[in-house]
Amino acid sequence: MAKSILSVSFIRSVEDSMDWYDHIAFSFLLFKHGDELVALEQMQRLIQLHERGCPEWKRVAIHLAIQSAGMDPNAVIEALFQLKQWKLLWLIGYSVSTPIKYIPRGHLFPFRVGLFCILDQLDRYDANLLNRFINSFDPTNEFQVIEVVVLQWIVNGIITTNDCSKLTIALGRIGRNDLVNLSVQLQDGRTEASPLKDECFNQIKISNHSTTGNSRHHPSSSTGYCLIIHQKNIYRERDPTLKHRVELNVPNYHGNEVDCRTLRETFLALGYRVEVAEDLTNFDLKQKILDVSRGVNWMRYNSLVLCFLSHCTKGQIFGSNSLSISFNKDIRKYFNECYCPGLKGKLKAMIFPTPFGSNSVLQWDSEGGYNRNLYDNFLVIWPTSYVSSVLNGGSQFITELTSELKKSIATYDISLQSFKTAISTINKRNSLHRYKNYSQLWLILQWNV
Repeated sequence: MAKSILSVSFIRSVEDSMDWYDHIAFSFLLFKHGDELVALEQMQRLIQLHERGCPEWKRVAIHLAIQSAGMDPNAVIEALFQLKQWKLLWLIGYSVSTPIKYIPRGHLFPFRVGLFCILDQLDRYDANLLNRFINSFDPTNEFQVIEVVVLQWIVNGIITTNDCSKLTIALGRIGRNDLVNLSVQLQDGRTEASPLKDECFNQIKISNHSTTGNSRHHPSSSTGYCLIIHQKNIYRERDPTLKHRVELNVPNYHGNEVDCRTLRETFLALGYRVEVAEDLTNFDLKQKILDVSRGVNWMRYNSLVLCFLSHCTKGQIFGSNSLSISFNKDIRKYFNECYCPGLKGKLKAMIFPTPFGSNSVLQWDSEGGYNRNLYDNFLVIWPTSYVSSVLNGGSQFITELTSELKKSIATYDISLQSFKTAISTINKRNSLHRYKNYSQLWLILQWNV
C-alpha cells in the first residue's frame, strides 16, 4: 500500500470520524514499542481536553501515533481493522468482506495487539472490575479508561513482555477465565504465535453492535441506556433513627448474580450502554436515579431500560438496608418529559424479577400524582408470582424474557413492540401448563404503555 494514503486529508478524516475512545484505542495500538510514555502522556492529555469540552482533543494523539509507527500505512490499516472502522477502510478500498489474507498484519507491536484483543472483549462492568484490581497494584493511577490504565501499568513495569502474571491473576479474579488463556500466551512471550493473532483478527467481522467492541464506546443515537440495580447483600438498617422504618426482614434475593450477568450480556448484545450499580441503600438508590436522570445526555440514546434486581412490594423498591423507596415518587417521575425531554417518545422499560405488589395500577398511579400525558412509552414488566429457577441458578422469568429479546439482535433494534412480542410469546407458552406448587399461572404483567 503506497504511503500516499497517509495524506493530510486522510489523517484529518481519521481524526474527525472516530470518537474519543477510538482515538485512545488507536493510539494504544499504533505507538511503537519504546514510545509507551509518550503515548500515555498524549492519551491523558486527550482525555483531559475531552472532559473540558475542548475541540482540540481530536488533534492530540493520532498524528504523533502515525509518526511513531514510521508513517507506515500498513500499520494504520491494521489498527483500523482492529477498531472495525469500516467507513474509513472503505475510503482506501477495504470492506468487511475483505479476506483476512489481504489484511496487513504484523506491522503493530504484537504484545500490545494481544493486550488490546483482551481489553476489547471486556464490557464496561468487567473493565471497571479490572481497573479496581489494577489500581490495587498501582494506587497512583487515577484514569478510568482501561487502555490508559493498562498502558500506565506497562510504563510502571507492573506488566512486561516477559511477565503478565498480574494481568492473568486479575482476569481470573473478575471471572473472565475465557481470557486467561490469551493472557498466558502473552505471559509466556508467545505474542508472535499465529493462534493469538488469528483469534484477534477473527473478531473483526463481529458487528459494532456486539458485546465485543461497542460496550465501552462513546454512545451514539442508535444505542440505548440500561441501568441494572443489583441488590445482592441486604441487611437491616442499624441506624436507631431509621430502624422503625424497616417493615420486614428482607433476605438476599437468590439467583440475582446470574440474572445480573444475563441481563448485562443481553443488553450489551443489543447495542446498549450498560451500567451496573450494586448494593445501594434507599438513599443511594434515590441519588443514583437522579444522577442518571440529570447526568445522561438523553439525546444520544434511543431508549432507557431499568432493571431492579431487588425485593419489591406494593409499588415499593427495597434498598440494601431494607428501607424502601416509592416507584412513582422516587423513580418513574424523573424519567417523564418534564425531567428528561430527550426521552420523550422513546421506549422506557422497567423490569422487576419479583411480583411488584397487589395494589391496582390506579392506586399506584394516584400515589405519584399520575398524569398519563407525561408518561408516554413507559412499560413496566413483572411476573405475577415467584417463579422457579433454571439450571444455572437464575430466575426463569429473566432467562425467558432475555431469550426472547435476543431475537431482536438480528436487526440491532429493540423497540416497544419487541418487549410486547416477547411478553406475549412467553405468556402464551406458559398458559399451556401450570408450574408445580403454584395454583396461579406464571404470566408477565405490563401496564402504562
